[in-house]
Amino acid sequence: TCRVGAWGHSGDFGELSPVPEDALARPLRVFTRNYGVYATCDQMLYKETAEEKNGQGLSAFCQFGWTPSDRNEATRYFGGGLTYAGPLPGRDDDTCGIFVGHTDLSKRLKATAGLTRETVIEATYSAQITKFMRIQPDVQYFIRPGGDANVRNATVVGVRFEVRF
Repeated sequence: TCRVGAWGHSGDFGELSPVPEDALARPLRVFTRNYGVYATCDQMLYKETAEEKNGQGLSAFCQFGWTPSDRNEATRYFGGGLTYAGPLPGRDDDTCGIFVGHTDLSKRLKATAGLTRETVIEATYSAQITKFMRIQPDVQYFIRPGGDANVRNATVVGVRFEVRF
């Protein structure tokens, strides 16, 4: 499945300042709209045998997004990963996955604050505990958090609980 789309916003957006001393001053220009484009693709790479539950196997996905750099801090985004449905024997409703995402920040942010790009690597496992409950531990590793090369890389650990009624 591939999707291509665009979005638009009719609000006012101030131009990002190109020089540090103007960063807190009034915007150079005010734009009366903002917009962006995106694309995603999902593809099953390996499907388990026909006797197995439908949808089990290895899938890949990729993502891309773009916005104009004169009014947006994040200008380009690339992401992709792999997921496996039914990764363990007897755990047909579980899913595990790995993901890498990369965001390029505006050249104007580099000029004003020295911020350039951020990359995240994520690993997760979603386990179906009961028919109504799921638990999903998640580990994320951020390289250049917030786009700042002077900030230490960060590890974030989380757990998501889902209960369906």
